[in-house]
Amino acid sequence: MKFGLDKCAKVTIEKGKPIKKQNIILNDNSEIQSLDNGSIYKYLGIEENSEIENKVMKEKVSKQYCSRVRQILKSHLSGYNKITAITEFAHPVLNYSFGILTWNESELRSLDTKTRKLLTMHSMLVHRVVPKADVHRLYVPRRRGGRGLMNIEQSHKLTMIGLAEYLNSKVEDSMMRIVQKYETEVDNTKTIVNKGKKYLSEQRNINVTNINQNLIATKSCEDKM
Repeated sequence: MKFGLDKCAKVTIEKGKPIKKQNIILNDNSEIQSLDNGSIYKYLGIEENSEIENKVMKEKVSKQYCSRVRQILKSHLSGYNKITAITEFAHPVLNYSFGILTWNESELRSLDTKTRKLLTMHSMLVHRVVPKADVHRLYVPRRRGGRGLMNIEQSHKLTMIGLAEYLNSKVEDSMMRIVQKYETEVDNTKTIVNKGKKYLSEQRNINVTNINQNLIATKSCEDKM
């Protein structure tokens, strides 16, 4: 068994910037490369140097997602199976990056829009200008009369809520307490905990709005009777 040195690297940071240093020479004369400012290192599929290459990785992930969606839509699967395949084959590419890459809501909405355009191009949606009601139905579960497609923006929000709840639940782990301290004290809306709190609040507001709308509709029906 050999250690995969080709997958190893070191980075030296001085004054906040990566600088090139000598490679690490091991006893068997093998080397671990030292990264300079322009080099990248891939860890668990994510390219990084002194920090994660967010812009580069988001472009790669988006292209891979769209490529998989096109591949599915060009197949001879039924409409039901195409939607299922998008959920099980294309969406995991994006889901893996949630909580690692910093996605903003406009980028996620853009991917949802791109998905609908691809569905229209391959006759999965009838009209090129899709009515708002049809867009909503696209993301409604099939058991409730919808198409069952997963909404990317909503999936990201649920993932961030889950990660935030996980971080807050591990109070007995000393390392996790350090993460919790950073996540809750840093003044940054992009941290997992802060995003999770924001999205959870939005979800509760949506649920309250839906309940109120249902109560109003019920009251209206009762008045007519």
